[in-house]
Amino acid sequence: MKSLNEAITEINSMEMEMIKDVKRLIEITIEELNNKTFDKSIYGEGKVLEEDTNDLEVQIDEKTIGAIARYQPAARDLRFLIGIMHMNKDLERMADLCINILKTAKRIFRDRVNEEIEIVSLIDMGEKVYNMFEIFNHGYIEKDVKKGYIIFGLDDEVDKIKKESIDKIKDKVKENIEYLDLGIENLLISKNYERIADNITNLAESLIYIYRGEDLRHQAVKEMS
Repeated sequence: MKSLNEAITEINSMEMEMIKDVKRLIEITIEELNNKTFDKSIYGEGKVLEEDTNDLEVQIDEKTIGAIARYQPAARDLRFLIGIMHMNKDLERMADLCINILKTAKRIFRDRVNEEIEIVSLIDMGEKVYNMFEIFNHGYIEKDVKKGYIIFGLDDEVDKIKKESIDKIKDKVKENIEYLDLGIENLLISKNYERIADNITNLAESLIYIYRGEDLRHQAVKEMS
């Protein structure tokens, strides 16, 4: 029979694999937008990574619930296991959002093969989101809650880029109504990046909960009530 420490080590290893998959998914969305063409190999890799992420979410949740039931951990170990379950939900959502971006990019580039395509601010948003996730990744590996707090400020920067992109799209539609369809696709991608950034903020909160014991989600609920 495994000890609690062995179970936690196994769960942590699987969580690191899930984080690695989601990191690559975000990277893939940026590659697709940079290429300005539909790449079947990139899209296929994204679908495989999404499936792997879904499988890992189920496996990690099962092992985490099993560890809590079997060992009845206390204090830090219990926080770790609860935090992992929260992180799993956010990572799985992020994988779905990345696939949404790839599907939208597919429509943009497939339907406009011979047109000049301008992707307003999307690559900037993608790179900002990727940077946020990298900070979370290092914070998780290094058990550094300070990196969690850094992420809170970066989320505002993503919101700012989105607002600027909306203003640019409005201006372009005013100049040329034919830009409307592409503008809507731009908005869909920016909305997905914004939601990914929100999920990374949730991950930062889980990081702080695991290693410092502060439950920022509950604090936010109290402030709203």
